[in-house]
Amino acid sequence: MSCQESLEKRIKEIALELRELMGVEAPALFNLRRWQGRVMAWTMRNQDFKVSLFRFIDLLPTLKEDDRIVRMFYEYFSGL
Repeated sequence: MSCQESLEKRIKEIALELRELMGVEAPALFNLRRWQGRVMAWTMRNQDFKVSLFRFIDLLPTLKEDDRIVRMFYEYFSGL
């Protein structure tokens, strides 16, 4: 076994050990619900952002080209 293969094997062993130690629950940093809740709470406290966000969300299904989506995003959020 080459040095690189040996190193790769050890890296995989360590990764498996770390995964086992973590258990089934993801660390809070990677908890999507936590982040969604925090972003929504911040959005609801910031009236200007909230209005722009809901206007943009309302418009989004009508936009078919990527460049229009980006342009509208900048238009709705650049002044905040």
